[in-house]
Amino acid sequence: MLVIYPAHGYASDQEIFIFRGAAMCILPVVIMSLFGLLYTVVVLSQHEALRRKENMWELQNLYYQNLEQEQTQVRRLRHDMANHLQALSGLLDSPEKARGYLESLMSRPGLTVGKRYCGNTVVNTVLAGKSVLMEEKGIRGDITVVLPEELPLSATDLCALFANALDNAIEACEKLRDPEERAVWVRARADKGLLMVQITNRTNREIPATLETTKEDKARHGYGLSILREIAERANGTCSIEQRPGVFELVITIPMERKVEGPPFRR
Repeated sequence: MLVIYPAHGYASDQEIFIFRGAAMCILPVVIMSLFGLLYTVVVLSQHEALRRKENMWELQNLYYQNLEQEQTQVRRLRHDMANHLQALSGLLDSPEKARGYLESLMSRPGLTVGKRYCGNTVVNTVLAGKSVLMEEKGIRGDITVVLPEELPLSATDLCALFANALDNAIEACEKLRDPEERAVWVRARADKGLLMVQITNRTNREIPATLETTKEDKARHGYGLSILREIAERANGTCSIEQRPGVFELVITIPMERKVEGPPFRR
């Protein structure tokens, strides 16, 4: 133990006792501070792991929802196939009507190949799921995405980026009274060493500069944009927003040089 002696000479027994008492009082505070710091690190680590698990769960859930929807459409078509064949046999005397019926049948969802927006499996899965959601909610979606399989983000970060951005856009469109105004534009490409994502939507509200939620339940909502900014900054990229009257635009750019590793996407 370090003992500090007074300037006038050796410390008396009473002074040494006081110094030792002070040290014994300070030591528990230091130990408690270290434990508090360690606890904070553990909690943050657990929070990050939980967030990644939630993103992976959402990604897998979207994939299996799309798969289940396709299987349901195939089962319905198979169930009705006998009726379709019977109807076609009755139209053989009228080639034009038979051709029209056959073309209508071939355009049924169960016989069409699922739409593929880009070459990246994760992004394609998220876009397919969110486009179905937009269609159900009467939101017009305009999607042009050209992305390769290899991107500088992990599967969980890619899922979080596109899913959170689209969820925010869909939520904003739902609040518009005029259904004709509900629209979302998605643009993304990997070009000139950059991954660029631009998502634009109609809106009737402004997002606070602090990116806080406008909902009453702040404990459960409002982290979407903050997560997007965190993902971009972790990959040495940028996340910016622009608000114009009736329009909200999100732009994310991330350099393609290195990949931020994360859990792989498993189907």
